[in-house]
Amino acid sequence: MHTPEATGTPLLERPQARDLLAEAKVTGRQVEGCARRLDRFLKRYWPLFYRKEQAHNARIVIQGLLSGLARKTAEPIARAHGVHRLRPPPSPGRIAREITAVLTRNQQSRIYHWHARTGQFPPRLNPGGSG
Repeated sequence: MHTPEATGTPLLERPQARDLLAEAKVTGRQVEGCARRLDRFLKRYWPLFYRKEQAHNARIVIQGLLSGLARKTAEPIARAHGVHRLRPPPSPGRIAREITAVLTRNQQSRIYHWHARTGQFPPRLNPGGSG
């Protein structure tokens, strides 16, 4: 809202805005009192969370929203509180590749043992023939 109007003066530089901004300043003591009252208010809600981690994360989010962070989204708040990001779950394609690799190793092992026992390849896996 720093747009100049017909007067050409930005909104925050007008005398009325400067007076309002001067009145809006708060001290650290006022903020500390507010934080204590907010903490007392929120304490009644902590038992309503199903898990302790949920209550802990809610506290972190509230503290982050009240902090001086420039961006108050989940990632900056988590980083500021030392919460490490979990690895995303593997994609279905990655899971399929891992399963295929395990099955391939398992299949190769079976073929090797079959061949060692019988001297032949299993009928369905004959590398030189059909089928």
